[in-house]
Amino acid sequence: GAVNAPATDDFGKTLVEAAGGMDAKVVLYAEHEADDAHVKGIAEGAEKLGYADVGYVLGGLMGWMESGGIVEGGQES
Repeated sequence: GAVNAPATDDFGKTLVEAAGGMDAKVVLYAEHEADDAHVKGIAEGAEKLGYADVGYVLGGLMGWMESGGIVEGGQES
């Protein structure tokens, strides 16, 4: 399932803890479309850390939902 891994200064450590392994599928998105360039940079950083299956969603969370993507409930952070 999905795991929240905020893109903080400790993102590399957070990603290791959230992903559970370098072979994990990692899909990143931002809350807002205005942050698309930042998400792309974070994805490139994850690849540099050694994650092989990294992708990102442009358009933020709203773009995901508008394209028919499913969002499940959970805790807000």
